[in-house]
Amino acid sequence: MNRTAFFRTTLTLFLISMLTLTFDIQPIEASNQESGTIGVKPSDYAVYQMTFNYTSNDPNPPGVLPNQSLCAEIERLGITVESVVDKKITFLEWVIFRNETAMVESKSMNLTECSQTAMWFILANLEPGNSTSLCPASPVVNATSTRRYAGAFREVNYVYDQHVSSYAPNHIVNQTHHLYYDKTTGILDEVNTIIDCIELTEGYETYISVRVLIKNTNTWQPDKITIKADGSVDPPTAPITTLDNVTYRLTEMFSLSSLLKGAT
Repeated sequence: MNRTAFFRTTLTLFLISMLTLTFDIQPIEASNQESGTIGVKPSDYAVYQMTFNYTSNDPNPPGVLPNQSLCAEIERLGITVESVVDKKITFLEWVIFRNETAMVESKSMNLTECSQTAMWFILANLEPGNSTSLCPASPVVNATSTRRYAGAFREVNYVYDQHVSSYAPNHIVNQTHHLYYDKTTGILDEVNTIIDCIELTEGYETYISVRVLIKNTNTWQPDKITIKADGSVDPPTAPITTLDNVTYRLTEMFSLSSLLKGAT
């Protein structure tokens, strides 16, 4: 198998195991199932950075786990919405590797179907207790809070999911997912996944942690940050620190177009 074919096959397995979450589907009592709309539109995009950590003493971990060497080569990944028809979103899912090669796949998900578990989108404008799709068996929004993503403070919906599976040859895999979605658009902001795989005979363990974090999007604009005439920063929560109102230190990368200097 050549490198391109290998990457395509392995990437498909990776996206299945990591970017299409295995939700533990079971009947739940979600409040107000009529809540929520599609919050994205054609040409909306999001670019993500992935942090991947892998440790194992297992000489034969199950093949369902993400490929370590492939994940280490990922530079960035993302989605671009192609069309929205009723509750069906068609989008491009892409990955760019450190050698600047890329893999792109067209996908769709329908937020009325219970079989749809892709992590990229949920319904927009949900409240805690609402189902994340129009399928009553979908995970629910656990909480709503304000967090900073892609240069702006956003209201986000938090979703928690845990799933335990058995795989040959005698392995138990525990997956825990912490997901944060932009409330207004329903687009993914961040996912933190922990995979703990235990081999039951000898006690071998494989531990994987993955963080996928939105870095750039056109679905909202970065907050304006102002250095006032007196040297103070507005808003005070901006990712800039200063001890003397003369020298400033950035604690987060952002566009210079977001920075206004000398305003009163």
